[in-house]
Amino acid sequence: MFCCSAGAAIYVSGAGSDATGDGSEANPYRSLTHAIASRGTDTEIRAAAGSYDAANGEAFPIAVPGGVSITGTRGADDTAATSSVVDAGGTARMFDLSAMGTLRNLVMTGALGNTVAATSCTLTIDNCVITNVTDAAVTEFASAIYCPKTVLNLLNTTIRDITTPSARHIVGIGQSGSKLTVSGCAFRNLRCGGGNYGDGILTMGWEYFGGTGGMVSATISDTVFDNIYSAQTWRPDGGMVIIWDVPFTVERCVFRNITCPYYVLNYRGWGGYIVNVRDSLFYNNQTGDFGSANRDSGPIVLRNCTFDNCSTVSRIERSDAKL
Repeated sequence: MFCCSAGAAIYVSGAGSDATGDGSEANPYRSLTHAIASRGTDTEIRAAAGSYDAANGEAFPIAVPGGVSITGTRGADDTAATSSVVDAGGTARMFDLSAMGTLRNLVMTGALGNTVAATSCTLTIDNCVITNVTDAAVTEFASAIYCPKTVLNLLNTTIRDITTPSARHIVGIGQSGSKLTVSGCAFRNLRCGGGNYGDGILTMGWEYFGGTGGMVSATISDTVFDNIYSAQTWRPDGGMVIIWDVPFTVERCVFRNITCPYYVLNYRGWGGYIVNVRDSLFYNNQTGDFGSANRDSGPIVLRNCTFDNCSTVSRIERSDAKL
């Protein structure tokens, strides 16, 4: 039996109680886990500033049913004093989603393996922080966000301070129906292992998602990538941002202080799509004799971009590739 009326928001707070609370603003629950169990699908959970961890009743990974949005509080800093901090303590994934869901105004820290895993859904992550991921005992595809068959809207979010040598990516998305929108975000101080075909910090597509067919599009705008290293060691497709065989647009972005064996921004595919890179800055990027902005085949259109102190601007890999 659910405790609250349909459509009413459920409230949680570190000062609340899962035993005696009723989920109202005046008498909140203590944990997100209990709040979700109390209602089920199609509701908004509102989390006050504080720490949401195992000591306060969270059971990780937290399964988020369809239509559930979790809205926290982002304050002057990213600590529990002013913000809603979900901390998995290095024990498990943090959130699992398999239907439409929204995570907003949350600081997500201490996940093991994946912070957010989503499959076959529409996922919006808005004004969040993802940080401090612990490497899993076995290789994970992506340490911050892993989402096959998903429409991912990553908005106004910071992904920072993650070093996961066993992970192939920080963010990975792909398979039929997948669509990627990144806007107003920051990727800072990131390291991942790579070491295989198509690996990178942010990757859309390729073989571990079951191929690239049927993906919709990728757009990255108003986003900063800073102080990033990828150890990808398989030359033909790896680097930092790797997109496979979909319409792809980059605009008003900054790529700086990036070191990787191959590409900063690389597009792979033969679908005839034009890659547009506009109004963007590439600064102090070291990729050997490979490119800061590259396309394996077909045209890449660079408009009003600046390349400063980069080892290479672009490299033509095949006879049908062109600027």
